[in-house]
Amino acid sequence: MAYANLHQCEVLVLATGFQSVVPGKRLKKRFPPYSDLYAATDNPSISYVGWLMHRSDFQRGAGGFLSGYRYLIRNLVHHFRELDHGIPYPHLEFTKQQALDHGVRRFQIAADLVILQDGVVLRDAIVPMENGEYYYYEGITYNFFKDFEQREDVIYLYFAWGDGRTAASVFDNVYLY
Repeated sequence: MAYANLHQCEVLVLATGFQSVVPGKRLKKRFPPYSDLYAATDNPSISYVGWLMHRSDFQRGAGGFLSGYRYLIRNLVHHFRELDHGIPYPHLEFTKQQALDHGVRRFQIAADLVILQDGVVLRDAIVPMENGEYYYYEGITYNFFKDFEQREDVIYLYFAWGDGRTAASVFDNVYLY
């Protein structure tokens, strides 16, 4: 089956369900190779979304399921809006104490941090600014922010299962009351 962009659209979405299908390619592995922005390595004008974003957290998180990839797609859209249109990536501006309080609140209510656990793909980031404020980025795809990696003062928050724990075994031997 051939797919053509007959209408010369800027955005073309091909829905394949939970299948690793890339038009015009025969995949050697479950997921196609892509860059940090989910762009095809051989054609950076193509970005993969949905199931194909799941490579980084396959069998570790929910990046390939609706509850997970909605956050990854949201972040990709925010990132492209910033790159292409200069719209700043959404963040909150806090004092140090407010940022810490907000982080505690996020650990109590944030679905994105739980669904995409272990910080493999998604994390909260607290970034100190020169003016004494702290920028709080909720549920960011952390590898989009290369300048954060150069800084030692950025605080990342994410859930981790711990040594030897996996999502499948986290409820083993749980006491029932």
